[in-house]
Amino acid sequence: MNNRGSKRKGRLRIIKAFSFLLAFGMLLSFNVPAFAWQSDNGDGTFTNPILNADYPDISAIRVGSDFYMVSSTFVSFPSVPIMHSKDLVNWEIVGYVTADLNGTGKSYTLTNTFEDYGHGSWAPTIAYRNGTYYVGFYQAQGKFIMFTALNPAGPYTKTVYNQGFHDPGLFIDDDGTGYIISEANDVKVSKLSADYKSVVSSTVTTRIEGVTGNYLVEGTHVVKRNGYYYIFRNSTPPESYTYLLRSKNIYGPYEMRILLDGPTLPGGAQIHQGGPIDTPTGEWWFYAFQDGNGLGRRDILIPMQWQNDWPILGDPATVRNVTIGGISYPMGSVPITYRKPNVGLTYPIMTIPNTDEFTSSSLGVQWQWNHYPDNTKWSLSERSGYLRLHAKNANSLWRATNTLTQRVEGPDSQGTIELDTTNMLDGDNAGLSLLNIPYGWIGVTKSGGVKRIVATINAKEDASGTVTTGPILNGNLVYLRAKADLLVNKATFLYSTDNVNFIQLGGQLNMPFDLGFFQGDKFGIFNYTTAASGGYVDVNWFRFFTSASGNGGGNGSSGSGTTYEAETGTSLTNSIVETLNTGYTGTGYVNFNAATDAAVQWNNIYCAVTGTKNVKFRYALASGTRNLDVYVNGTKVVSNAAFTATGSWTTWAEKTIQVPMNSGTNTLRVVTTGTEGPNIDNINVSAQ
Repeated sequence: MNNRGSKRKGRLRIIKAFSFLLAFGMLLSFNVPAFAWQSDNGDGTFTNPILNADYPDISAIRVGSDFYMVSSTFVSFPSVPIMHSKDLVNWEIVGYVTADLNGTGKSYTLTNTFEDYGHGSWAPTIAYRNGTYYVGFYQAQGKFIMFTALNPAGPYTKTVYNQGFHDPGLFIDDDGTGYIISEANDVKVSKLSADYKSVVSSTVTTRIEGVTGNYLVEGTHVVKRNGYYYIFRNSTPPESYTYLLRSKNIYGPYEMRILLDGPTLPGGAQIHQGGPIDTPTGEWWFYAFQDGNGLGRRDILIPMQWQNDWPILGDPATVRNVTIGGISYPMGSVPITYRKPNVGLTYPIMTIPNTDEFTSSSLGVQWQWNHYPDNTKWSLSERSGYLRLHAKNANSLWRATNTLTQRVEGPDSQGTIELDTTNMLDGDNAGLSLLNIPYGWIGVTKSGGVKRIVATINAKEDASGTVTTGPILNGNLVYLRAKADLLVNKATFLYSTDNVNFIQLGGQLNMPFDLGFFQGDKFGIFNYTTAASGGYVDVNWFRFFTSASGNGGGNGSSGSGTTYEAETGTSLTNSIVETLNTGYTGTGYVNFNAATDAAVQWNNIYCAVTGTKNVKFRYALASGTRNLDVYVNGTKVVSNAAFTATGSWTTWAEKTIQVPMNSGTNTLRVVTTGTEGPNIDNINVSAQ
């Protein structure tokens, strides 16, 4: 973990091509496509960062042809995402390690008299052996917690150690012996019991204080290759070196090299701690995170070679000798755009979810609550298709429980919500925020029976910031927007009563990286009351936009999971591909052609893990209701799924159906139950 953070600003000079005017026009329509940062260029190359959002302290492993990665989440719940990739570039969230850290420390409960932002769960480490996944992380009150699961997506069971380990690296040796290598500066090796539930012994093997001064050297990652144990660590600013220790014995003595001189990439500051990982084809890569400001800490992928059993980081074509502290070390430059890792196959482009229409029975994997939520005070079922938030007492947004958050993305992020304020009571405050230190929000407050639009800008913890009072809200619906420019680290807040004309309220929010929060800015949907008890609000949707989205995770993705077009990579029975009606994505859509038993089958739907998936159909239907049967891998899983009218053949809507799918490749087939069906543009498949 980088305990100092970075205050240096940068400009992202290389942004993938996009059509801003087209995207903006689409944003104003009802059926808004969501967008997300996309590292995969679709031509066999990728552009750093691979994740342009706050996923710090990453640790990754390969199990067969699958890669899994974890990152710090501090006081956000559920805690510690389990991320999956097939190619080290395209990542998805398949689950979280835990939503229950009761008994491990006080960090996670937020009240009017206690908060512990900036602490909580950090520096996770992941390992695998004989069918079991192990995830451990340090808890701010001095506890190390080990979680185990047979499925990488969970569920996990936990063991709480009676001691803590700073920035631990969990390593399981060839003979099954487990070790935790940890601490800052001191390199402490702790041998674990046979069940990995306790410590047998601990030994400090060596110490690194930085070549150019007494700086923290932390963030441990460990691998073994050709009989050598390799320990990777990084120093903190103003020094920013990647150190490597090498020995034939895990207890040393160790030889040391410097592998990287913490370079900067556009859009962030210097690169920090990371670790090595190999592919099924024998390539090696190095993952690391890069300091930012309001964005937080984003993730970088670096080529890695071996020479005489020493790793060399950077583009091989740029390797040169760099002298540090009188010693020469070979190192290359960190590429911005480079060829993708060779993993033997090509996999679909994927992006992390962002937009949410709240039509599912569970929250999307992008969402985390700020501290422990009160699960009796929110619902996705009390009003179908809406997120309902009941107000709880809090002195301010800083103290408000049940604030639902997700990360901002670079280079810019825009989040918009539709808020129904019908059932607010006096004392209630509800709206959309960017949470950090400082934070800002725009929303509706109710006092004396009057609802008014208000913005609070640059509030710091319990201090109120600059409050700007806007107009009275005479109706019940309001549209609230937060726009964050992560290149200049400023944000603005806007409101609308028609979702077309937006008006800025208040000034600019400053977006630094603050150690008191220790995360990048997060969009937050909130409702709290300063009265003893409050009413509730309903949020119809949260919609996200970034100007550097690529195509949003496939051919017209909703931003959640992976999108598969209906007209490509499918098998058609008695149905046809058309382009007659406008508004489709890709190269067309499927018309069932008024035929009996007409069908379209998607043949290569990839899922990381077995389980229930959300399949979101993008469709058009001028009038009436038409039904389809749904088959997965040849078995009917849904009968007579009803697709209701969208109003015209050029008006596209979405319908989500939940179906079971297996890990690996699946087929999904929809068949008309009569002689008619809706026109199908694409499907989007995501974890439930």
